[in-house]
Amino acid sequence: MSRVAVALCLILTSWPAAAGAAGPTLDAGRIGWAEVRLGGSKLFLSADARLAWSLLPATAVAGGLRSPPGLVAVPPGDTVLQLVYEGQAAGRRSRAVLWMDPVTGAAIQRMADDVTGDLRHRDYRYTATGGYHWTRWPERGEEKLPWAQWSRATEGLRHYGRDPGGPVLEPTGLIYAVAAAPLLRPGDTADFTVFQRRVLQRVEVRVIDARTVDVDYREVTAAGTRRQRGRVEALRLVVRGDPDTAGSSDELELLGLRGVLELYLDPGTRAPLSLSGNIAVIGAVTLRLQSLRRPEPLAPAPQSP
Repeated sequence: MSRVAVALCLILTSWPAAAGAAGPTLDAGRIGWAEVRLGGSKLFLSADARLAWSLLPATAVAGGLRSPPGLVAVPPGDTVLQLVYEGQAAGRRSRAVLWMDPVTGAAIQRMADDVTGDLRHRDYRYTATGGYHWTRWPERGEEKLPWAQWSRATEGLRHYGRDPGGPVLEPTGLIYAVAAAPLLRPGDTADFTVFQRRVLQRVEVRVIDARTVDVDYREVTAAGTRRQRGRVEALRLVVRGDPDTAGSSDELELLGLRGVLELYLDPGTRAPLSLSGNIAVIGAVTLRLQSLRRPEPLAPAPQSP
């Protein structure tokens, strides 16, 4: 499969590690969806994912930002993008809330829960040198308690291992970044730096070509719900991670899918029509768009008397 170039958008920022880094700017105005749901199945097993994003004033998240001891954390700007993710694959269900910069894509903080199987809660606060984590697990008998009351706990910095040279994204943030980036026609490319588990990855995305694909999903608007069914001309993108440390466990993972990923993007709404990759035990899987919620229309500006 062709090599990728990623939708990464870097601009000059005041964050020390990003000084001097430049690139295409992410623009939330390109995106015509506020929430998408994707799903797929294979061998009697299913996988699904829900993503919803919104823009918040920095004051709305300030009280929830954690302070890594002795480190300078990535500061929020005036506006923060909140991305909520819920997904399940191969019997494992998880939920995460990500706060990120809507223009550079830089991850600010991630709060995640594994809610089935081995229960876990983990917060990541991102810094210039790594992701500082606070992690909790329940002892036997504590599973029904709130995660803040679980006994097993650890924390510490997971170093990047090198200067990332610009904004560092969290993997789930790639969905927003690709949709908001100027990846508009075959041949367009972009690069991102992504921190996944303990490894920095250079992620490349390339728009390969445009293809006609079948779609069948529900579109929800302020006026109601309608079914979108038929054939549309979509952009075909390939997404590939190149980790600093080799190893199969370091494969890029996005919405539960690993490996070299193929993404079909609606050029109008910038919604992911399908995402293909691999899931352990199941193998190759394609998640297809099942529903799309349009953004709420902006209220008209008040008229001057």
